Amino acid sequence: MNAAAPRARSSLRCWLMFLAAGALVACGGPAPPDRARADAAFARGAELHGGGYGRDAERAYREALAADPTNAGVLNALGVLSAQWGRLGAAEAHYRRAIRVDPNFARAYYELALLRLKTRDYVAAIGLLEQAARLAPTDADVSAALTAAYGAVGRARDGFGPQEGQ
Repeated sequence: MNAAAPRARSSLRCWLMFLAAGALVACGGPAPPDRARADAAFARGAELHGGGYGRDAERAYREALAADPTNAGVLNALGVLSAQWGRLGAAEAHYRRAIRVDPNFARAYYELALLRLKTRDYVAAIGLLEQAARLAPTDADVSAALTAAYGAVGRARDGFGPQEGQ
């Protein structure tokens, strides 16, 4: 018998326990999200971030993420912080992860579009902003950025034809 066989039996037993009990934790898997702890750490991080305490905010955001790895708001906040520090690759990774965990989180599409606008990738920015606008049609930031992106490529706000006055 090979060495992998006992591990495979143990893993199968674990999954059967999981199915019976509905608890992945019993298998040594990830703990369920602690949303209360995540929310408290996120609120603390947002306050610190707003007060200009970036490093402390990052620690609080990471604490929130440890408590709830699927919190799109925390991922987005880490992206904003990374972008402010000029770590655009890290910012993009955070925004994309936020979108993966919550495809309906409009703010992550918006923030990712802002990165695209900085690099003058207007086509990608417009696609992201259009998705954000579908998800949050009354968001003034999204609307203004979308209008600016359309203007940069000579399109009207509705996406058809040149801007007025051109």
